[in-house]
Amino acid sequence: PRAPAAQRQKGLDLIIVDYLQLLSGSCSDSMRSYLYYLNGTLLADDNAAIDSFRMALLARADNVEAIVALAKAYARKGDAQKALFFVRQAK
Repeated sequence: PRAPAAQRQKGLDLIIVDYLQLLSGSCSDSMRSYLYYLNGTLLADDNAAIDSFRMALLARADNVEAIVALAKAYARKGDAQKALFFVRQAK
């Protein structure tokens, strides 16, 4: 019997996250930043996603996608001050 679609998708997401983490060590700063950003978008846990988005910014501080994603993650957590900080950074 096949696993339910949600379980299959979760398994695929974990494989993709592992693959992105492997790639992030052997590429340009721009690509590493993008891969950390992508990794963060696949994570269901906001704290883990925030860590990944921050890693994206360490690799490339002007990654607007990661900055906006941080603002959204902090807003979901109810931290308006940090969310607003990153909204201002994205301008």
